[in-house]
Amino acid sequence: MCFSAQVSGFPLTCAIDGEELLHRFHAEGDALTCFRLNRWELEELAERAIQHQQEDAQGWVWLSSEM
Repeated sequence: MCFSAQVSGFPLTCAIDGEELLHRFHAEGDALTCFRLNRWELEELAERAIQHQQEDAQGWVWLSSEM
């Protein structure tokens, strides 16, 4: 799953693997539905990752189980 964020007007892409998403929220089935139900929490996780400058070489912020 990918979603966008902005930092000081610059766009960033945030992403989480569909299986990781379902695992994180103890959900089954459709990753998109899980994403929609948990969007605010994912945005908070992304915000923390961005604050800690955890972008990869392409400027993507990957949310993982280590977060």
